Amino acid sequence: MRFSSGPPGDGGSRRPRARSGWTSASALLPLAGGVLLGAGFMAWEVRCREAAVFDVRLLRVPSFTGAIVLSSSAGSSPSGSRGT
Repeated sequence: MRFSSGPPGDGGSRRPRARSGWTSASALLPLAGGVLLGAGFMAWEVRCREAAVFDVRLLRVPSFTGAIVLSSSAGSSPSGSRGT
């Protein structure tokens, strides 16, 4: 736990600082929500194969899955697409 010193003249009391970074709730909650929504979408697509938006059986093809992972990681890298 990280501590910060209080205001000057408070006798040097130490109080815990708010958590920040990858382990904070503001980082983990959206990540968990995205995983749950993605799993729900995949389950729905498997259930509704005839009218599916995305055929999840394509993910069994290694070259297709590799292309998806590569394009996703390239788009999120610092030298990737900047949305301009």
